[in-house]
Amino acid sequence: MISVCSAVYNYLLKRVSQVQQSLLMEPTSSGILKGDIDSVYYRFCGAALASMLHARYNKRQSCKNDQRETINQEIEVLRCIQCTDKDHIPGELKYRDRGHMYFPSKDFLTVLRGIDSCVMENANESTLRKYGPDMIDVAVKQVEATQKFQCQFKSLVTNCLLEKDGTVDVLTFDLAIKVVYKELCRKLCHTRLGEYISATQQNLAALKGKSTLAGQNLRDELLTSHVNTKSFLN
Repeated sequence: MISVCSAVYNYLLKRVSQVQQSLLMEPTSSGILKGDIDSVYYRFCGAALASMLHARYNKRQSCKNDQRETINQEIEVLRCIQCTDKDHIPGELKYRDRGHMYFPSKDFLTVLRGIDSCVMENANESTLRKYGPDMIDVAVKQVEATQKFQCQFKSLVTNCLLEKDGTVDVLTFDLAIKVVYKELCRKLCHTRLGEYISATQQNLAALKGKSTLAGQNLRDELLTSHVNTKSFLN
């Protein structure tokens, strides 16, 4: 009986890792990665927003006066990314939301898709064999070198700032926008490729008969990081 249960358990783990791998890797006919529906961007970016905002809220309480304005500007930029109306959020996330989850504004989905597509170009066996875990740093540098995304991001934030206050001097927010953009890209790279690496490791372990649940619950952990003041994201 124990041997039967063990065999079933290993089979189920193998199937889970294969499905998770396919969601990350298989392209559709439209060129968009399979499984990369809007909920992916809402979850990943929402978790990053929660981490970044709470870190700044905490830092603002103990920072020096000459640092407070910089932190306030970065918080304002992050609030431009964060949505206030959750009507457009996918149903699966609305079901889990209790009013405290963070999500990006619908306006930012296009640039998030672009960044994610650039990141996922590195999600392949060749890059993993060549760089190992350092593939994340390679992806971060690649995204940062793509000016198109940064320009789109800056334009969206600038428009949001002007909508909130038409008299605001948006030029004073240039540094805050760059800092937030780079940190957000880095977090998205770590999360997205971290999941790919985890799925690949699970798949290899399953093929070798060493199935494990380690890292399998990353998607659920991302949801909890929306409401925790301390996030596991880097």
